[in-house]
Amino acid sequence: MLNEYYVNTIEGNWTTSYSIFSAFIEEHRLINEISNTFSTESLFNKTFENEKRPKEFTFFFMPTLENYYKFISLLDKMLSDNINRKFFNDKIELFELEELPSGQVERKNKGTLRLLEEWIRQKYNHPEEQLFVDIFKPFKKVRKERQSPAHKISDNLYDKKLNKKQMELLIEVYKSLQLLRMIFQQNPKSKKVEIPEWLNEGNIKIF
Repeated sequence: MLNEYYVNTIEGNWTTSYSIFSAFIEEHRLINEISNTFSTESLFNKTFENEKRPKEFTFFFMPTLENYYKFISLLDKMLSDNINRKFFNDKIELFELEELPSGQVERKNKGTLRLLEEWIRQKYNHPEEQLFVDIFKPFKKVRKERQSPAHKISDNLYDKKLNKKQMELLIEVYKSLQLLRMIFQQNPKSKKVEIPEWLNEGNIKIF
């Protein structure tokens, strides 16, 4: 039994810890709020607080490949697919030129994750490469995992290891959002945005 559930319902006490899902949604919302202080466009097209939270955004009860891939797909829709391309207007080049075998040159859209990474690297010249790895590796991992069921046939296998895999990936992505929010906070125009104490205190639990 989850300790927080026992304390709340059996002991009748109120715990001060917060779910990683709630923390994820709040970090996501804060990034949009902060981005609006220095840009006419928010980074994400939409946020997921309160009644907007998808009911599937939780730990699945049945550790099957089908449920795992559904969760991966939802994560990618909340993150990469949700990045607002208009945010990067007049900030970086949105297209790249690719030479075709015929010799013609085609103008192609850059992916949203690539746009975000290019803009972050350009805007925040941090000396440690690991910072950028920590931010974008989990996002790219989610995108890659989402593509897996589209390119191969997978039986709906039952595997308890999928619970752990889901948990580990969620933690990685949450930490990425946290780092991204901290970088956005460095903009002088973002000083007035208040960060909830429970996020800064780090009393985030895996439930």
